[in-house]
Amino acid sequence: MARDRIKVRHYYEFRTVGRRLAENQIEALRRMSGRLRIGPTALVGDFTQENDPEFDAAWLMREYFDVFMFFDGAGTRHLTFRLPAALAPATRRFVVRAGEGSGVEAEVVGDDVFVRLAYCAFDGELGYLRETPEQWLDELTPLRDLMIEGDLSPLYLAWEMATRENDVAYPGEPSPREEDGEREPMPPALAALDRFLYPDVVYGSYGERNHEDPGRS
Repeated sequence: MARDRIKVRHYYEFRTVGRRLAENQIEALRRMSGRLRIGPTALVGDFTQENDPEFDAAWLMREYFDVFMFFDGAGTRHLTFRLPAALAPATRRFVVRAGEGSGVEAEVVGDDVFVRLAYCAFDGELGYLRETPEQWLDELTPLRDLMIEGDLSPLYLAWEMATRENDVAYPGEPSPREEDGEREPMPPALAALDRFLYPDVVYGSYGERNHEDPGRS
C-alpha cells in the first residue's frame, strides 16, 4: 500500500475524575462534532489524520475535564492532568522541552495547574499504526491521584525521557525518590506511563534507568 494512502490515526480521550459532567455541558460538547462519543465522564474522538478537526484540547481541559490523552499513529502521544495549583511550585522543576516537543509543561490557570507529559516523534516506518490506545487511559488515570498525594514520579519519568532521548544535560536534576540500591519495581500506573513515554523500550524498575537500555521483546 502506498504511504500516502495509509490512514494515520488521531485518537483523543478526555475524562473527568470523581465527578460527572452536567447535562448542559454534555449538550455543548455534542454540538462540537457528531463523530464524538460523549458520556457523563468522558469524551472520545477517533479520527484519521485527514479528517481530524484538531480540537483545542487545552480549552476542553480547562472547561470540562481532568485527564486527557492524545495518540498519533505516526508516533506522537501526550498526556495532560488537571492538578491543584498548590502543586505548581513542585511541578516547575520538572518542566523541560526538547526535540520536537517531548518533555513536561506546566500551566497555572486559576485554582489548577495543568501538566502535560509528551513524547513527540515522527515514525517514518509507521511502526505504531497497529497500537490500540483505547484502554491506555484506564491504566494512566490513577497517576493523577498519585501526584495529588505528592508523588511526582510521573513527572520525573517524562523529564528523564526528554533529557535522555535528546542527550542533553540539565542542571538541578530532580529525583523521584531515594534509592537504597534495590531495583524497586514500578507500580502498575507508572509502568503504564513508562510504556507510554518510552514506546520502544521497557525498563520495569527505577534502577534499570542507570544501566544499558534493554530492548522491547
